[in-house]
Amino acid sequence: MMKEFLNAPSPCFTAPMASNFSQVCFDTGVAHHSNPRIPRHKGTKTLKSDAAFSFPDPRHDRRFPVFPYMDIIPQAETMKNPVRIDVPTETADEKSGSPGAVRTLAILETLSGAGDAGLTASEIARRLEMPANSTLRILEVLEDRRYVERGGEDRRFRLTGRLLELARPRLGDRSLTALAFDALCRLRDATGETAQLCVRAQNKCVIIEQAASRQPVKVLGEVGLRVPLYSCAPGKAILAALPPAELATFFKQVKLKRFTPSTLASRESLTAALVESRRLGYAVDRSEGMPGIHCVGTAILDRRGSPVGGLTVIGPAFRLKESQFRELGRRCIEASAEIARRIDG
Repeated sequence: MMKEFLNAPSPCFTAPMASNFSQVCFDTGVAHHSNPRIPRHKGTKTLKSDAAFSFPDPRHDRRFPVFPYMDIIPQAETMKNPVRIDVPTETADEKSGSPGAVRTLAILETLSGAGDAGLTASEIARRLEMPANSTLRILEVLEDRRYVERGGEDRRFRLTGRLLELARPRLGDRSLTALAFDALCRLRDATGETAQLCVRAQNKCVIIEQAASRQPVKVLGEVGLRVPLYSCAPGKAILAALPPAELATFFKQVKLKRFTPSTLASRESLTAALVESRRLGYAVDRSEGMPGIHCVGTAILDRRGSPVGGLTVIGPAFRLKESQFRELGRRCIEASAEIARRIDG
């Protein structure tokens, strides 16, 4: 039985001693204390010190049928408080056949949730309960492959637009950005304002390309920026082009929030705006997502009439006035039609 014990994985036993916890690890029959600040595993089992020292879990009974070696920890023989036995529960890493892939995806998802603020390697390790060294090694590989970047005095990690480059929609053997870029530049030149190409992703409107205005004061959005569909012109144009069942699903999934006094934050007001967008052929944003910014947008439709993206002209409200919306809408409709023809080949 001693041979079976020494060859088995090493559980950790912790017991309250004086004012803190001492962690004692049985690797080769020698007990030693570890850093008391190390976090305890979830799924901790507790036994009374005067009970038979065995694992109640049948999975562990096969490996450790009896544990009589209390003389290894002299302090535990007379302790009246419960003895904590930390038995790690099965994790997603252990269940999957590729723990490295699981950890990498978890890091990317965690950084996505952090947004522009970013996270340090130690913060990511704590959130995911991963070893700090493993976390840093994965981050360094992701940085080398340009999926993350780090900067600033605190060296925080942030996502780059690399994932977005991989996920950009493709139509045949060409990407939507390649098919739309010429029309996007012509729209910018005709209006004098920034023209942007957007797609719908998880009920968000995502900028995937833009032709920047040449004006000294302009509105730009970083490629990869995600905003609510209902708070911008291209997003509302896409919503207006959805089938009724798909639009109903959107309303069930999305809680409308107010970002500015002009935001359409009720189902009734947004529905009315979508009806108007269908009638006009374009949608407008009167500072609904951000104060002081106006935009006009249209949906890009495939041959079945389904929206594959959206096009918008965006600029500061002091220059892009409501009296211009109709003309800007006409130009957006023309640009979207040109892109649709290129999609159809």
